[in-house]
Amino acid sequence: LLAPLAPLYAAAGFLFENGRSRAEIVVAETPTRSARLAARELQTYLERITGSRLPIVASPTDAMPVKVYVGESAHAHRAGVEAAGLERDAFRMVSGPDWLALVGRDWDFTPVEPWARSHTDWLKNKEAEWMKLAGHPWRNPVGASLYKDYNKQLGVWNFDHRGSLNAVHAFLHDLGVRWYMPGELGEIVPKLKQIALPQVNRTVRPEFEVRSLSRPLISSQVIDDALWYLRIGANEQYGILHHGQRNLTEHPDQRARHPEYYVQLPNGKRDTESKTANACLSSPGFFKEMVAYARLMFDHYDMPIISVMPHDGFNHCQCDDCKGQATLDRGPSGLSSDYVWKFVVRVANELAKTHPDRKVFCGAYSTYRLPPLSIDRLPDNVWVQITNGRPIRELDDETHEYNSELRRQWQAKSRNPLS
Repeated sequence: LLAPLAPLYAAAGFLFENGRSRAEIVVAETPTRSARLAARELQTYLERITGSRLPIVASPTDAMPVKVYVGESAHAHRAGVEAAGLERDAFRMVSGPDWLALVGRDWDFTPVEPWARSHTDWLKNKEAEWMKLAGHPWRNPVGASLYKDYNKQLGVWNFDHRGSLNAVHAFLHDLGVRWYMPGELGEIVPKLKQIALPQVNRTVRPEFEVRSLSRPLISSQVIDDALWYLRIGANEQYGILHHGQRNLTEHPDQRARHPEYYVQLPNGKRDTESKTANACLSSPGFFKEMVAYARLMFDHYDMPIISVMPHDGFNHCQCDDCKGQATLDRGPSGLSSDYVWKFVVRVANELAKTHPDRKVFCGAYSTYRLPPLSIDRLPDNVWVQITNGRPIRELDDETHEYNSELRRQWQAKSRNPLS
């Protein structure tokens, strides 16, 4: 009685056997963007490895004995595999007697209006909508440049959560595939006639929630660049990072209306002319606008994080309220640390009253690179990034130890991990 079933059970042990496919890729009827791309990636690379192509279906068929569930679906759930409880981009790789599930934490980012489809679209159409919404002469770096975080060819946003795609790339990595740089020259793709159905039950959580690279971007016109970015597991944080105060100080109307928001120079004049004119952090009006700006971004654009970091080219304000807050004895990396980080804490404490689940960002940078001495512990909603830690400088032992000590000092100030 069992003899006629023997070939079926034997075949079920392989995704590919003697160069022939024995499996099909199963996705949900409406898969996430991550799962849709993951299924195509799996199909493409398995064909390059074996020379045989697996079909992609939305419902299991009788054509193939082995099912490969990519992304969450009712079919994967019936096999007992789902993404519940996983963090961003984490995934599960689980197998059964005749199936393999590559299921991760996915989320499809949805942009909020107003946002520009191009640089000219912002200037011609969307900026006026933003100004009406804001009611202040504020910049909107997210709405103005969001189009740069979308890849039209792949149909994915940089801010999508891509656990299922990571699961597929991890599986391909287990087969020997490597991506050292964009394009075929940077790839290693083994040639195999057989791929056994693995016995596996793994849950993988990324060491870092955010794994950002400056280049290549996901929006690169060169599709190999964008794909390489995804294949190595890079992603990006949705929100405003770096020099967030500039969004309140750069507009000409702001400079004309509120010169008291800007640093006072040694000659007694307020700097409303410099390209990187910084704010007076003792200004009550500027403080109120910083808080209002953050709340608008949290509420309207649903941002999880907002930067309150000073503009680049930082100058310590010389007005009577600010000048005495400089700690000159700490040298060029610490003379403004207490001054800047007190402002960060004031804003963070105010925002915690209305948005306790959101984060406030500031880089340890320039004259506020050293931790403040007057603050024992930063509020839990403050996220610190040590900026300008170039890896090449770490080759020098003395520099390496200095940066390691700097990290230790900042870690003592915060309950959050450092960026």
